[in-house]
Amino acid sequence: MHEVIMPKLGLMMEVGTIGRWLKKEGDPVKAGECLLEVESDKTTVEVEAVHTGTLLRILREAGTEVPVTEVIGWIGEPGEQVPVQGGGPPAQPHAAEMRPAARAQQPASDPEGRVKITGVARRLALEKGVDIGAVKGSGPGGRIVLQDIENAAAAVAAPAAARAPRVRSSDPLKGIRKLIAERLTASVRTIPQVTLTAVVDAGPLVALKQRLQAGAGDPAAVRPTISDLLVMAAARTLSEQPALNASLLDDRHVIYEDVNIGLATDTERGLLVPTIYSADRKTLAEIARARKEVLGRIQASRHTVDDLSNGTFTVSNLGMFGIRHFTAILNPPQGAILAVGEIFQAPRAAGERIVAGAEMQLSLVVDHRILDGADAARFLVRLRELLQDPGWMAGG
Repeated sequence: MHEVIMPKLGLMMEVGTIGRWLKKEGDPVKAGECLLEVESDKTTVEVEAVHTGTLLRILREAGTEVPVTEVIGWIGEPGEQVPVQGGGPPAQPHAAEMRPAARAQQPASDPEGRVKITGVARRLALEKGVDIGAVKGSGPGGRIVLQDIENAAAAVAAPAAARAPRVRSSDPLKGIRKLIAERLTASVRTIPQVTLTAVVDAGPLVALKQRLQAGAGDPAAVRPTISDLLVMAAARTLSEQPALNASLLDDRHVIYEDVNIGLATDTERGLLVPTIYSADRKTLAEIARARKEVLGRIQASRHTVDDLSNGTFTVSNLGMFGIRHFTAILNPPQGAILAVGEIFQAPRAAGERIVAGAEMQLSLVVDHRILDGADAARFLVRLRELLQDPGWMAGG
């Protein structure tokens, strides 16, 4: 019966790590054969067996850190009784167990191009996400050892840690924010969404708004905003083209009779979409009043479920933030949403002259399951016509 011990690979070595066993219990072993890989803090070697026989017992598994000269296995004849682990004084290392085996001098990759790496190093590379193909081995023959992987992982982690941002707060999503997250995530995942964009000559629209606001003699009167004008124009277009005033509900294509416009609004509670009911049958003054009243209820936390329900189409206007163009996410189960950017000055042709004019970009997002690009295009064409010749809105 012969001991297999953890060899002392260097003068200062106190412990070694078993990289992997190259034989398993019950395998025959010849003196001079490579028996296992051992990793120190500097290198990895394949340790030769000193005796011929059978590997009867492995006492320390791969990945285990073991003091030098401690017994890690037994070689003997089949059927021999293995001594109780831990009995007797530590053995003295044999000279053959302290030098690298001839196989350790093989190149860093074998003839098939596989990277030469110890078992422990490979497991750590998987754990740390280290690309072993980019690591230069420091072991015999360029073999990648545990320290090489630790160094590679540390090199990546160090700059990442230096860049790690400080956290001001970390709170779970809840309430309206959680609801928004769930609804919009479901929208993106389940609805194929198509976006079309059109440019509108906004000069007439701005002139109308200014004229209406200046002509409001009653200080208490609600002055119409660009959003009010957009809601009115969208409602008129939907009444003419009801295909856009639709939803897909339980595999049923539903087209609504009522035109209820949701107006996406930034509030202290997050993004809310109050509804302006029957917008196609309201005058501009009535739309402005309905918008002011529902926003007032929301700001005072006195709004009802109906205030945020039953919308058939949504308008989202970020122009007041200086946003020129954006695309919105459908508000399920609605089939379309209109995203409106800022009104900005842009050069335009006027006969043979180039003049500055006011423009606005509109992006229409539709549910492609029930609406085609041509449907969306027809809607934008008609909406642009109504916005560029808005005098019809001043009559109400």
